[in-house]
Amino acid sequence: MLNKEITNLTDILRPHFSGNRSRIECMAAIILGIISAGTVNMSEIAVFVQCKLLHESMYKRIQGFFTEFALSLTEVAQFVLFLLPFNGSYRLVFDRTNWKFGKSNINYFVLAICYRNVSIPIFWINLDKRGCSSDAEKIELLDKFRNLFGFEKVVDLLGDREFISEKLLAYCRLHNLRYTLRVKCDHLVTNAQGVEMRADKLFKDLNIGQTNVLYDVKLLGNIVHLCAIRLKNKELKIIATNHAPERAIARYEDREEIERMFSCLKRRGFNLEDTHMTNPDKLERLLGVVAIAFCWAYKLGDYIDEKKPIARKPHGRRIRSIFKTGFVYLRNLLAGVGDRAIEYINVLAFVFEKDRTAKPYINWGYV
Repeated sequence: MLNKEITNLTDILRPHFSGNRSRIECMAAIILGIISAGTVNMSEIAVFVQCKLLHESMYKRIQGFFTEFALSLTEVAQFVLFLLPFNGSYRLVFDRTNWKFGKSNINYFVLAICYRNVSIPIFWINLDKRGCSSDAEKIELLDKFRNLFGFEKVVDLLGDREFISEKLLAYCRLHNLRYTLRVKCDHLVTNAQGVEMRADKLFKDLNIGQTNVLYDVKLLGNIVHLCAIRLKNKELKIIATNHAPERAIARYEDREEIERMFSCLKRRGFNLEDTHMTNPDKLERLLGVVAIAFCWAYKLGDYIDEKKPIARKPHGRRIRSIFKTGFVYLRNLLAGVGDRAIEYINVLAFVFEKDRTAKPYINWGYV
């Protein structure tokens, strides 16, 4: 990667991120390196962004970024919302991804925001432990979002069975936050007659594919609506919500979008599990730069699909995802950026400065 390409991206990022130019320049180099290398492994990144430095010198500089620069995750969140058009409303999603590196547990707990067919990390914590998030950690992420953006535009909070709790439901009630959360079948519910029983007993008569809604039942000390469907494997999927329960099942399916995001951040894109970092602060900063790279690739893929829809297989799925399309295009561009410098500058202007006049100068044919 040439110095001028890093400088071009640095100039784009500087108005959005605090810190001296040297640190922002290093962040720009890391973002370009992650995309070029297809991995977050620092040694591999250093190969692509040496900038006339010895490999070891660039490697130490990248290490220093994660050790010394307190990247503001608030600024990352603001940049994500600036970059992507959300059309005035937000759907939030809770989820986790975890793995082990040696004896260390890497466990990202993420509050993401749904965008098209994926979800984008917006706030997160590295839990530095095995297992689920606590109520305090859930509320910490929600408070970060509320304090920065407010809940007025949030139309839903989605989450799997591990996230629902008495305190979370009470928090949602206090702040008028809409939610659609899956319920464990053995959760105790008080029905309209005041009888306490397992949630699945309320829907025991449902046949496969059938749904039912129960209004104003007591769950975990809170009044909720429950909607359930009998799945093909005969299990029940039970959803708790405080709005439009008739559509709760369909809304909950959107939660799976974040799984696509995790697969893009890991094996299908940036190979997040390649990191050798174990320090929670460093891991949180790492996801910050990865989130920016992900948004860049996805937004480009979205524009490519808009200009020339990605071909689909007989069963209807795209031959390549929107993210993968943008990712492949970017890697191709960066690999030959010496000969495509003008195109690279126009890509930056088109994506980050929202300059539609740059579009004719971008060669989408490379994907």
